[in-house]
Amino acid sequence: MAWCGPAIRRLLPAGRSLTDYAGQRFGPLLRVWTLGLSLLYMLCFLTAELTALGAIVGLLTGADGRWAVLAAARGITVALMVPVVAVAWEGLSVLRLFLIADLLCATAVVPLLLGLWPRASTGAALAGSVAGLIGAVLPSALASGSLTQGLLAATFPTGVPTLAPFAGALLASSLVCGLWIWLRPARP
Repeated sequence: MAWCGPAIRRLLPAGRSLTDYAGQRFGPLLRVWTLGLSLLYMLCFLTAELTALGAIVGLLTGADGRWAVLAAARGITVALMVPVVAVAWEGLSVLRLFLIADLLCATAVVPLLLGLWPRASTGAALAGSVAGLIGAVLPSALASGSLTQGLLAATFPTGVPTLAPFAGALLASSLVCGLWIWLRPARP
């Protein structure tokens, strides 16, 4: 694919998608066909995601009946779609959203992994995750002298990931969770 990129860029310098390329290179009929295939793929992907969400809701709620799980999954899905529609309406960068999601995961990964240790408690995991959130903002806030700038930097406004929020999240969550476990170990 590396050698295809320059050729596609020469043919379609302002192109943004596969459907743009298909329309320019092969005409409007193939553009519509490519768009239809893309929508079909997204529909299949969304169906798989919603099926998995239904299974997760069933496991979390302990619902026995199939219809109860389906109703709960539909309710949660509708609730989750509100922010999705808001994000789509605003036209935010998907890369930026993935970076923010990765940063949020970095705040909880160490406490969750330490949860495999019998000495770890729920309090340690929660305290470590909260410390990870603070640690994600703190390095940039200290560097800029402003909490607002720290929060802004943790949302990657340029869409370029920086090490400080991730390192701060991992270090803070590890330190607080480890200290909590050391000072107040869970009783078996």
